[in-house]
Amino acid sequence: MPKKGKEREFNGEGTGPYEAQKRIYISHRVEQDRNLGNWNNNMIQESKISENSGQLASSISSDDLPLLLSVVLTARWALREPNPFALTIFMSKIYVVQGAENIIQFWKKSQQLADTASQIFCLKYLFGMPEKALQMYLADDSGFHDKPNYGSKVHPSNRVDYQTHSSMHKFMGGPRLSDFYNRWRYLFARRLENIEVTDEWIEMPDLMTFFDSEFASPLIEATCGPLLEQINPSLMRDLITYGRAVPYLSKGLPRWLVPKAYAIRDKLLANIKEWHSIARQSFDAACVDQHGDSDPYWGSEFIRSRQALFESFHGFDGDAAAASDLGLVWALTVNIVPTSMWVTLDINRDKELSAKIRHELDTSGCFDNLSTIDLTKLLTLPRLQGVYAETLRLRFQAIIARRTNSEGMELNNWRLPRDSVILVATNPAHMDPNVWNTGEDNQYPVDKFWAERFLTYGQYPSDGPISGISVVQASKEKAEEAVIIEAAINNNPEKSAPSFTMSNTAGHWFPYGGGSRICPGRHIAKRAVLSATATITKIFDIEILASDEDMAMDGSGYGFGMQRPIGKIPFRIRKRQ
Repeated sequence: MPKKGKEREFNGEGTGPYEAQKRIYISHRVEQDRNLGNWNNNMIQESKISENSGQLASSISSDDLPLLLSVVLTARWALREPNPFALTIFMSKIYVVQGAENIIQFWKKSQQLADTASQIFCLKYLFGMPEKALQMYLADDSGFHDKPNYGSKVHPSNRVDYQTHSSMHKFMGGPRLSDFYNRWRYLFARRLENIEVTDEWIEMPDLMTFFDSEFASPLIEATCGPLLEQINPSLMRDLITYGRAVPYLSKGLPRWLVPKAYAIRDKLLANIKEWHSIARQSFDAACVDQHGDSDPYWGSEFIRSRQALFESFHGFDGDAAAASDLGLVWALTVNIVPTSMWVTLDINRDKELSAKIRHELDTSGCFDNLSTIDLTKLLTLPRLQGVYAETLRLRFQAIIARRTNSEGMELNNWRLPRDSVILVATNPAHMDPNVWNTGEDNQYPVDKFWAERFLTYGQYPSDGPISGISVVQASKEKAEEAVIIEAAINNNPEKSAPSFTMSNTAGHWFPYGGGSRICPGRHIAKRAVLSATATITKIFDIEILASDEDMAMDGSGYGFGMQRPIGKIPFRIRKRQ
C-alpha cells in the first residue's frame, strides 16, 4: 500500500500529519468500538429504512467539518466496510456511503443533495473568505439549477451557488474550452522549446518540480493572463507551498499554531488583490482578442465574467473576490499537474510501455508540429487513455462531502436523514481487490500500477478493468479458450491492437465525483494531461533515476485529490534522435 507521509510540522517546505492538531481534535474519539463488526451493527440498527429514521437530523455545520475531516482521515481503517455506515461525533452523525450500487444511486439522486456546506468550509478555512461574504453562501438555499429550489426567497442576483457553478460549466464545457486549450497548448509548447535540453543526456533534480514549472504556469496564464506571475515571479513555488499548507488549514488550526500556513495564504491573497486592482484600472475592451476571449489583464472571458458576478453579489468585496480566485488558481493546478507528472513517470520508467506509447503516437497522425495536435485522434488512443485512467485509480484519493436536503434520501435499503453530512471516498472503491482485475495470476495487485488494466483485446476473457471477467474466476473451459485466443492474438498483429474500456467501472472509479456536481474541469484535465504527456514522450527521452521509496505517494494529502510523490524524482532527459 502507499506509504504515509513523514510526520513533521508544517514549515513551508514539508507536509504531514500534525501532532498538535491530533492532540486537539483526535482526542474526541468516535463512540463506536474500533471493531468493524460493531460499526456494522450500529449502522444496520440506525440506518435501515424505518418510520423513525427519517426524523433524525444532523446538527453538524460547516464549522464542524475540520473536526469531522480529522476523524475520518484518522479512521481510514473504517473505510474498508463495504456498506454505508454512520459515525457519531458528540451528538451528531455523519454518513459514509460505500459500495458500487450505493454510490451509483447516490450520484443519480444528487438533486436531493446540497453542496454549500463543503463550499463554505473550503472558502472559509482554505481560502480565507471574509465572514460577510460567507453569510451570502449560508443564506443561499436556491440550489445550483436554473430553477430555484421550491420555497427559496434568495434574490436572483444573490444565487451565488448557481451563478458561480454555471459560469464554471460554461468555461470548462462550452465553446470557450477550445480557446482555453489552444492558448495553453501554445504557451506550453513555447516553454518546452525554451528548455535547455540537447541530444546529450542531462540530469535534472526533480520531475515533479519540472512539471510544477513548465506545465502549471501555462495553465494559469491561459486562464488568468500573464499579470499574476509578473506580480509574483515565485507564484508557482508559492502555490506548491500553499498546497502543503492546505491539510493544516483544513483542520481549522489557529494562526498562532501554524503561522507559516497562514503567511503563504496571505501572500497569495495579496498577489491576487493586486492583480485585480491593476486589471480593473488597465482593462479596455479593445484589448480583447479577435475571438472575444483572451486579454492581457484578466486573461479570459471566464475571469471577466467572474468579476462581473462578484460585483453583483451583495456583501462581496475585494477580499472575498481574492479568496474565491485563490480557490480557482489552486484548483487549476492541484490535481492536473501531479497527474501529468505521474503519467509521464509511469510511461518512462517502463521501456516496453514507452515504446508502445510512442508507436501509438507515431502511427496515429496526432502531431502536426510541436504547438498543434489533433485532439480528436489523441483522445482515442487506447494505451495513453489506459495509463491516464490507471493513474487516477491508483493515486487520486479524495473524500467528497455532500449534505442531504430537507427531504433526506433513500439509498437502496438505507435511509440518509435530512440535513445530514454525507461522505464518499474514492480510495476504498479504487483499491478494492475483490473488484479490480489483477491479472491471471494476481500478478498486478491493486496497489501497483498496471498500464493494461483498462485495456481489452476483444474476446480474451481475462482483460478489462473488472475482475468478474478474469480467467481466475472463469470456468476451466473458458480458461482453455483464453489460451487459444491469446495464441491467435500473438500470431495475428491485426487482432492484437488493444481497446480502451471503462466497462463495468461505474461506482468503482469516480475521480471526478459524480452526479450533477461532477467535476466541471474533467474535460480540460484530460485534454491537457494527455496532450502534455504525449508531447513530452514524443520529443524527449527520459530516464527515471529515483528510488521506489521516493516515488511512493505522500499520504499526508489523503482526501484532497491527486497525491504528490513523497520524495524528489531525479531524472535524465535528452531530445530524441
